[in-house]
Amino acid sequence: MSLKNNLKKRDNIKVGQSVEIILQKNRAKIESGIIQEVLTNSPTHPHGILVKLNNGAIGRVKKINNERTKKREVETNELQQDAKETTDIEELLSIGEREYIEFKTSALWSVTLPSCKIEESNSFELNEYGRDASKVIIAETIASMLNTKGGHLLIGIKEVKNEDNYIITGIESEFGKIGDKSLDGYRRMLIDDIIRPYFPSFIYNHISDYIQIKFEEKDNHRICWLKIFKSGKGVFLNINNQDHFYIRTDAETRELIGRELVEYCGDNFK
Repeated sequence: MSLKNNLKKRDNIKVGQSVEIILQKNRAKIESGIIQEVLTNSPTHPHGILVKLNNGAIGRVKKINNERTKKREVETNELQQDAKETTDIEELLSIGEREYIEFKTSALWSVTLPSCKIEESNSFELNEYGRDASKVIIAETIASMLNTKGGHLLIGIKEVKNEDNYIITGIESEFGKIGDKSLDGYRRMLIDDIIRPYFPSFIYNHISDYIQIKFEEKDNHRICWLKIFKSGKGVFLNINNQDHFYIRTDAETRELIGRELVEYCGDNFK
């Protein structure tokens, strides 16, 4: 029997296998992961065995990966789960940016930029949002984690590109840009100037259910740590009176539109 036919037999497809699947909702896309559940009940299926992966994706098995691929995926999943559940900022810093972890140097870097700098900039965010650009970027990151699997946003950390390293800058330099120059003032800035204007009311009115804000000290600097929990329904940002929807893909924040947005919400929210 050919390998292709083997993939059509339920007995050959088992929970815990590392596989590639053709997504049920978008047959042009292939997803890789570990089988969480075998959904086909019959002994065989002419189009392949339907499974659910541990990342929630559903589709028919196209390929069974080798043990090396499976080991790498298991290690990645464990690393991401550890990052999601950790209560130790040192662990987050040692892991570095991932789907569940994002570093930002500042939440307010754009608020005092002179108009000439904004006009001369090639930055999409600056051109689109002006001095609010840095706040919008923070809002996009938070929303992307709410819409994906939750995670951690650390403000006061500068990522060193191409070196897998970071520099602790702290948030102290931002105190001069807020009225109440304290940690409580910084917390209120995040809630009143970012969460309230951009996020739907169910997030703002029940913020402690979705976002925990605390501060940690490292190397004589203060780091703002936002622990973000997955939302049970889609979180759309209202930016300049337009709705925007973001998710995390690997270590990047990405906006979804059109059919891709409809399919994602259909797959991930009831």
